[in-house]
Amino acid sequence: VEVYGAQALIFTKQKENVDAALSKLGEIFTNNKEYIPALLAMAQALIVQKNQPKARNQLKRIADLAKKGYNPDFADDFEKAWLLLADMYIQTSKYDLASSLC
Repeated sequence: VEVYGAQALIFTKQKENVDAALSKLGEIFTNNKEYIPALLAMAQALIVQKNQPKARNQLKRIADLAKKGYNPDFADDFEKAWLLLADMYIQTSKYDLASSLC
């Protein structure tokens, strides 16, 4: 529920709200470093802040977690993360990296 609240703040695209969401997500992240919905929301917030490198790192972390142990409970979040990461790779003409996510 906290992640959904943070995402609602992120999607307003107002700097103060995005910063508040990142703070809230940071608290969630300190309690559980492998909680996929929080990592995805954090990446989305960083994209809104136009901080592509940090967002890409969060998305890569999700992809790595999927390789180590895929949890079907978070299937939608994994898929969103892969699509966002693939899109970032395509925008930077890294087609080989994008296709490796398939």
